[in-house]
Amino acid sequence: MQINNSSLGAGLDGIRKSLRGIQESAHDIATMNGKDSDGLVKDLAESMVSLKIYQRNAEASGRVIEVASEAIGSLIDLKA
Repeated sequence: MQINNSSLGAGLDGIRKSLRGIQESAHDIATMNGKDSDGLVKDLAESMVSLKIYQRNAEASGRVIEVASEAIGSLIDLKA
């Protein structure tokens, strides 16, 4: 029986992209300096929001992997 693991791949790809985004946002936050206070607050807020969005995306991608794994497990149980 052929099992298509595109759901697992999509979940892993989502986690990779989210981790990349988290690293970029964290870098942006860590390297903020030398700006006027209004620009710094705006940039900090944008980076914090991006960080939270990437976190949620990673959590959702992890859930995709969990569901795909459960589905594959169910298929294997049915086949056995």
